[in-house]
Amino acid sequence: MKNNKSSFYIAIIALLSLSWALVDVFLGGWIKSLHLVWAGIFLSFFSIFIFILGKKLIPVFGSVMLIGILAAFFKFLLTDFATGPPFYALLIEALIGELCLTILDVKRFSSVILGILVVNYTAFHPLFQMGGSLNCRYIIIFKRMSLSFFSNEFTSTISMTIYYLLIHIIIGIISGLIAWYISNLILIKLKR
Repeated sequence: MKNNKSSFYIAIIALLSLSWALVDVFLGGWIKSLHLVWAGIFLSFFSIFIFILGKKLIPVFGSVMLIGILAAFFKFLLTDFATGPPFYALLIEALIGELCLTILDVKRFSSVILGILVVNYTAFHPLFQMGGSLNCRYIIIFKRMSLSFFSNEFTSTISMTIYYLLIHIIIGIISGLIAWYISNLILIKLKR
């Protein structure tokens, strides 16, 4: 019986890792080629979904991190052995997912918190790469888009960063809830 469970865990980890890597490389490349401000949200949602589903199917400490490590390895192979911020982003997102779902357990609340953390990490990781400068490309593009809605007094870099953060918190909550419900539907189908 234990051997069957181990085989199931290995198959699920491989399937989820490969799915995440393929979506990140191919769909992510296509979405990023469109130069959308919100491109990372689609990839973040898929990451959140993979983490929640993975932790529900494999309720073992380290399962999400293992999915992330294997996904990063697959991405490394799929991108001609390229490393760099996108490669490390998978590992950091998996670490966030593992810590959140281990500390808070896999519940609706933890899925919402996970959504907020992953979506905001995706939104603000260029700030970390640029040494904390608030003049990253995404905030500048968001500020240009917002000029049609706000007057100049509301478009300072700090206020735009706060608006950007609030929008991503809302999107993170929605992403976490949707990922939670879809993973529940999949689990119900698998139990039948």
